[in-house]
Amino acid sequence: SYFEQAGRPPLLRHLWSLAIELQFYLVFPLVLVASMRPWRHRLDLVAGALAATILGSAIYMAILYQPDDPTRAYFDTFARLSAPLVGALLALLWRPRNLSRSAAANLGPRLTVLGVAALVGLVWMLHVAGDRSAFMYRGGFLLAALLAGVVVASLTHPSSQLGGRIGLGAPFLVAVSYTHLTLPTICSV
Repeated sequence: SYFEQAGRPPLLRHLWSLAIELQFYLVFPLVLVASMRPWRHRLDLVAGALAATILGSAIYMAILYQPDDPTRAYFDTFARLSAPLVGALLALLWRPRNLSRSAAANLGPRLTVLGVAALVGLVWMLHVAGDRSAFMYRGGFLLAALLAGVVVASLTHPSSQLGGRIGLGAPFLVAVSYTHLTLPTICSV
């Protein structure tokens, strides 16, 4: 069991998440190109298929979940596919450059509120739900992916304040994230 191991964890134990991401990055573009070829004028069908796959992945995770040992649900590629597919669906449908010229241009203030609420929801989930929590396997991972998608949509909207200088784009937060990303690189040289 991934959750029952005691002592020092094996060196490569956490690389399973990279393996799932690599499988996704190798397979998904091919599937997307293959599905876009016959349906390039029907983006709604491609988006609907992605949404159905996201839901199927979340249901599959709930089916796989065993309260005494959730390892199988935690590691299974298809069970964990909902999170990257939420990002793919957002990338397919959300076009920030086109938002300033569309009816969605005025949604910035509302999207800022939704983005802040999604951030609060994610922080709440970090503090309340554990890696063995039944809630996480019965929709919690999907909820976290959806909340993260709302945050990304809010950050990238041209008139949202969440990514602006008074939000997550505040100079202090940018400096902290820049230091966090570059300091380990500098120290390892």
